[in-house]
Amino acid sequence: MFQLACFDMDGTLIRNTNSVRYLCCLNGKEDEALEIELISGIDDVIKRLKGDGMKTILITAGPVQVAGIMKEKFGFDEAYGSNYDVSNGNFTGRILEHLGEGGKLRSLVSFCAKNEIDLQRTIAIGDSASDIEVFQKSGKSIAINYTDELIGNASVYLKTNTLTDILRHL
Repeated sequence: MFQLACFDMDGTLIRNTNSVRYLCCLNGKEDEALEIELISGIDDVIKRLKGDGMKTILITAGPVQVAGIMKEKFGFDEAYGSNYDVSNGNFTGRILEHLGEGGKLRSLVSFCAKNEIDLQRTIAIGDSASDIEVFQKSGKSIAINYTDELIGNASVYLKTNTLTDILRHL
């Protein structure tokens, strides 16, 4: 039934911090950043979804550069995010293009149009108010380790340490 799984990154796949802190690591300042903690089971979930013939995308208001790393590491079909400025191989902290208000939904709609996927055949997985628009347009929405703002806006609510828990709700 579903053809696409759309994942948020910060708070959903990256647990203990946000992707902006990860930029410290990319700039060689590991000692100034918290260690990145990913939710367990990402590999298993992506392999299972792809094995079922689904496409997977990552849409975040965080840095597209970090989303790109996650895309390559886990095999997402596409990654969207805010474009951060890089000068001499280092992130400057300046945001060139923020995915902000409506950007997540525009990215989802664009991907679906290019791939001839009906939005109702999409599952959205996220954790916060920035995911509400995507949740409202998707066929199913799974709030994982969610903030209070998301209550009342998802099909399923999970508090978990492993992403594989979403599989029983597909």
